[in-house]
This record gives sequence, structure tokens and C-alpha cells, in this order.
Amino acid sequence: VHPRVILSPEDLPGWRKSVRKTYRGRAFLARRYADAYITALATLDDKLSGKELVAAAPKTNCGNNHKMLFATIDVIYHQDEARAETVCKAVANFARVLLARSELKIDWGTWEENIGGIQGLNGIRTGLGELWQRGGADFALAYDFLYNYMTKEQQDTCRKALSAATKDLVCWGMDFPKGRGISNWYGYHGELGPMLLAIEGEEGYRPERWEKFKEMIRNWAEVHFYENGGSNEDGYSINTSLREGQFTLIAMARRCENHYLRPNMPSYFKWIVLSLVPGEDTGATVGYSSCRAHPYESAPVVARWAMPGNPLVNYYLRQYK
Repeated sequence: VHPRVILSPEDLPGWRKSVRKTYRGRAFLARRYADAYITALATLDDKLSGKELVAAAPKTNCGNNHKMLFATIDVIYHQDEARAETVCKAVANFARVLLARSELKIDWGTWEENIGGIQGLNGIRTGLGELWQRGGADFALAYDFLYNYMTKEQQDTCRKALSAATKDLVCWGMDFPKGRGISNWYGYHGELGPMLLAIEGEEGYRPERWEKFKEMIRNWAEVHFYENGGSNEDGYSINTSLREGQFTLIAMARRCENHYLRPNMPSYFKWIVLSLVPGEDTGATVGYSSCRAHPYESAPVVARWAMPGNPLVNYYLRQYK
């Protein structure tokens, strides 16, 4: 069944009705989305060899990955089958590029042993750079949302690419002892969650990788965010860890493990509110560190959805956003 990661097929009509009521939804959907990156991917020659394909493909990076998801959102909102044909070809061609790079070991990362000082923990030490090089959550969710518009061949290519992309990654915290779960990096690498779950139950799905990753997120939710506060780490918990981890947190909540319902999370927001500078409403007074809230809004927005009516979350969001 697709989509499956953060929405289900029955959720799409309600999403179409509600998304334009939001500021971001109105701004994004005010015009149809088109970008030269999508055109460049869609027009890659089917006959190129792996090495030629990698050389001809436009650059893989975070911003270009977002364009795949933006184009996908445009298609599924408007239910535009004509535009879907181009976007599906672009996403499937990205998958072809990914498979070629995996076989040729081009921009694929460095294999390490005993990652984090843990004997036998071997693989490619993974940060956001490695995740983005493999398409990250954008590619995974594009496949998930476009699945029913794709041809069987396109579906298979994307599935194989996602399986290859998640085979050897070790995010900081995977297979670590529970007590080491104090770093914002645990949630910061949350892009891996949608990459694993987009092919959940399909050929090439790696359930053991999802279990390791899920345990890592659980350790972070229980240790990094503790009963009377949190390991704030210069504001990165709210600004990056909860931001990048939110797709995984939503996916886990939909699979009966909602960490926003733990008492630890409201306690962390209490810590945040009590740490705010009185009378200051820009988040810029203390620079980037010490719980500055100014750069990113997504974490408190998701928290407001996940913890409806919580006065601490509402206050924090109103104060800064």
C-alpha cells in the first residue's frame, strides 16, 4: 500500500483540503511547481552506461533532493497524471543514477570498522551528507507518493535503489548502548527512517536495519530527553534533532510508538520556555547557541500538531513564530 510512510491513501483527500489552509501550503500551491533539475533528470538517456549516467546526471545534494519532493507534492495535490509522467521519470532516473553509483562506488562513502569504538560495528559511518548523497527522505517520499503513478519498471528501479542505499549505513547511535543516547545526532540523522520504510514489506526491505534505527530513536527519546529536561546541546535538540527527526517520529507514531506522548517531551518544552530571554521575541539575542529558536520553525510546528493544546508548545511557537 502506498503512500505508507507519513500518510496513507485515505489521508490524501483530507490533506488536500487542509494543506491550503496553512501559510506554507498557500504559498507553495499558489502556482504550479517546475524546475530545471526535474527536466534534466527526466531527459537522461535510457541507453547510457552506468559510468556515462553518473557523469551526465545533475549534481546530487540536499537542495536538489528537495526539488524531487516539491515536484511530487505538486503532482499528488493536483492529481495531475500528465505532469506525473515527467516527475516519475525524473525520480526513476535518479534511482538509476543511485544504482550506478552504488555499483561503481562513486560518492558512496567510506567503509569503517568498529564505528563509535564498538567492536564489530562495521559499515559506512553516516551523517547527513551520506544520506543526502543517497536521496534522503526526499527520494524515499517521492517514491512513496508517486508509486501509483509509476510504471512497474519505475517502481522496481526505485525499490532496488532504496534497498541498495540503506544496505550499509550506520548512523551515529545505531547499535550503541542505550546510555550513549545523549547526542542530537540521533534525531539529526532521521532521514534514514523514511528511506527504510518507503519499501516496508517489499523485496529488498531490510527490517533488521529498521529495528536498529528504531531502537536508536527510542534511546534518544528516553535518554536525550529525560524526565525533567533535556540534553539541549546549544539549541540543537529543538533546531536540528527534532527538525530532521520529525518524519521518523511521525512514521513511528503511525506505527504505535509515539514519543511525543512520553512525559519527557513536555518536560523538555518546559525547560525551553523557562530558558527563554524575558521580553525577547526574535530568538536572536543569544546567537545560535543556548536554545536560539530563530532559524527553523518545523520542530515546534510538528510539536503543536503532535501535542495539541500543550500551553508550553503554544507559547514557544507564538513567541518565536
